[in-house]
Amino acid sequence: MKTSLAHLPKNKRNELASIVERIRERVDSIQMKILFGSYARGNWVEDTCTKGHITYEYISDFDVFPQGTKQEKDCFDLLNRAYVEARYDPDYKITKKQLEYLAKRVKI
Repeated sequence: MKTSLAHLPKNKRNELASIVERIRERVDSIQMKILFGSYARGNWVEDTCTKGHITYEYISDFDVFPQGTKQEKDCFDLLNRAYVEARYDPDYKITKKQLEYLAKRVKI
């Protein structure tokens, strides 16, 4: 796991700092913030494409998971395993109780 944001351009580090500040305003005891997804991997996208007279924008979002309690850490671990293993392990299983637990904490 990377522990630095040095691979991100300064404007992205600033955007992320702003997001983290807003999270801190709402959550009291954050011990760790985990950036995952395309920005963590270094393959985020910011692109525009024009087809005919329609312009499309492709912009990656930040995937951030704040952790303050053991329960939040366990939730992230479960979410991360589901995200990775469900795609690559045909035998991956998640219980109904675990899925309901995650569903309560996900905003769409």
